[in-house]
Amino acid sequence: SGVSLRTVYHQFDDMESIHRLAGELLFARVQQIPARFDPSMPPSQAVDAYVRYRATVFDLLHPLSSAARIREPVSAALRTNRDEMLRYGEDNVRHAFAPELADLKPAQARRLVVAISLATNWSAWYALLEELQQSRAEAIAVMRATTRSFLTQPEQFA
Repeated sequence: SGVSLRTVYHQFDDMESIHRLAGELLFARVQQIPARFDPSMPPSQAVDAYVRYRATVFDLLHPLSSAARIREPVSAALRTNRDEMLRYGEDNVRHAFAPELADLKPAQARRLVVAISLATNWSAWYALLEELQQSRAEAIAVMRATTRSFLTQPEQFA
């Protein structure tokens, strides 16, 4: 960026402060991405819209999250940033699939939210792209199929 480290350290007390601010700025950018899923959509359309939205979010998160995961074990700020994004992802699931969740018992709905969140979070995206060497299109297809499977068989979360 053409700025010396000395200049950066005059603005921040420590790396945790930098991590906190970076997380806040990144989260603000994620929240500006328009969610194009609507609970009134038919379930198959809701799944497609939800997964496309998540992929768009991951396109933004991927470079910084890949770098941050290395320092997460020693950075409380990075772990807080990660946890905030995970909660945001769970909120996305609750919003996108509100009608399907409303038909379930509370414990079953909670497990379904956790399952979809796990299958469609950034760690899953990272694993698909980096560890399993899948293309972006294939990663989207896997997330779509997994989410559909969970939603069409909610009894497995009873």
